[in-house]
Amino acid sequence: MKVTDYMFLALDKDMNGTLSKLELKEYADGTLTEIFIDRAFDEHACRSKTGGGNAHEMDFESFLDFDLTLENKDT
Repeated sequence: MKVTDYMFLALDKDMNGTLSKLELKEYADGTLTEIFIDRAFDEHACRSKTGGGNAHEMDFESFLDFDLTLENKDT
């Protein structure tokens, strides 16, 4: 497993395979603002195809994009 895998698993407190805004708040030791998290979800959160649960949460693939974006914000 890679560090990003462990980070995602540690953030996914309810173990449903996606991250809510509340769970993502713990990323980077809780230093992200609520406005930043809202904007990140606008860009990186998945939308449920069935309209059921997890309708606006971030899956692992979206989390990887999010993490790579933050890690490489200068490029």
